This record gives sequence, structure tokens and C-alpha cells, in this order.
Amino acid sequence: MKKILYFIKGPVPSEKETAEAKLLGAVFRNASATGPSDSVETCDAVAGAVPEAYAGYPKADGQGDGKKPLERMNNAELDAKAAELDLTFPETVKTKAEKAAYIAEYLASKTDGQGDGHEGNGAPGAPATPGADQ
Repeated sequence: MKKILYFIKGPVPSEKETAEAKLLGAVFRNASATGPSDSVETCDAVAGAVPEAYAGYPKADGQGDGKKPLERMNNAELDAKAAELDLTFPETVKTKAEKAAYIAEYLASKTDGQGDGHEGNGAPGAPATPGADQ
């Protein structure tokens, strides 16, 4: 398994960063805590706010591993990702940015373990039980 480091600016990732890291299978590292004199952690690829010390590592942007950050996907790729996750976009979700945000919200809901109302098919805003909103 490849080791991918996802760098964030600060101690806590945003929902978007969490979703992107999950999509890449990456682990978080705080870019602010990495200085030029610090030792570099060995990894296969990097993503996010990559510090200068890691500039020589390949970017985890999907080239060769079949994974690509949501914001770099086109509409067809986003539709395929939604199908892979068994998600159906609501009629109000039409643009590439809206689709990427919808998928990111879904992925973030899967990582928080909070039971935030997305328990149905996992789609943002989906009822916990089919027909529960009737």
C-alpha cells in the first residue's frame, strides 16, 4: 500500500481536506510543523499544502493510482465517482463544483462517525430510512 501524506495548514483538517485525503487514502501531517531543518518522512506521494521539504515527492493527483482530487475531476468523472459511491445527485446539483461539493460532503459524513442524519444511503440530506420523509 502506498503511503500518501496530506499536508494541512494547522492541527485540524477541514471537511474538504478530510474528504480529499480519504479519497486518496492519505494520512494527515501539519505543514506548519515542518521546517527546513526537520527530517523528511519517507512517503510515496504528497498532497495538500505541501511544504518545501517535500517538493521532490510526486503529487498524489491521481496519475497512475486511479485516484484524483474531486476539484480536478470533470463532470463525467464526478458522475462515475457518485455511481461508485451509490450516490444520486438531487436535481438541484448540476455544476461540476456542486457535484464535487456534494461528494465531498458525503465522504466527510462517512469519516465523522457522528450519526449526522446521513445514515440513509449516505447522501447529504437523505432520510435515514427510505420513505421516512413522507
